Amino acid sequence: MIKLIKPSIEYRDTFIEGLKEYKQEGGFPTVDSEERRIHFKEYVERLGREFKEGYGDTEKIHLEHLWLVDRDTYIGTLLLRHQLNEDLLNIGGNITYEIRPTQRNKGYGKKILELALPEAKSRGLEKVLVTCDEDNIASKKIIELNGGIEDAYYFKEGMRVKKLRYWIDLN
Repeated sequence: MIKLIKPSIEYRDTFIEGLKEYKQEGGFPTVDSEERRIHFKEYVERLGREFKEGYGDTEKIHLEHLWLVDRDTYIGTLLLRHQLNEDLLNIGGNITYEIRPTQRNKGYGKKILELALPEAKSRGLEKVLVTCDEDNIASKKIIELNGGIEDAYYFKEGMRVKKLRYWIDLN
């Protein structure tokens, strides 16, 4: 059964497998997989604190981590931000998701965003911003299939490509 859950130590082994996959393709260069495995309980607790206390140096943004799981396997991560600051309005959005490399192209990207929308609405959001790189055709399709309406793009010096911005109305 495919569902979104709060991070749980029960998924430690498949989460660490996913982390190693991300690292093999160049993601999370500063994260030590073995260190994360050893201190997994503390990691999961920290994720819960980021939601309760917020993160950020100046303004606290409530960031909710949710995991997409299929039966007993970690598939991907969803970040749900309950509010936006200027940077998130331009680049990050309310919703960010990532599917572990070995699970891509199986419909999980569409499913994680589909499941994220009622979660966002249940937290009082009326619309959400979702962004993607302009050359990420798969993500662009996923956002549009979930009702995303393209808004102005964002680009600044030093960025590799434009960041496309989509609003999804939750009402």
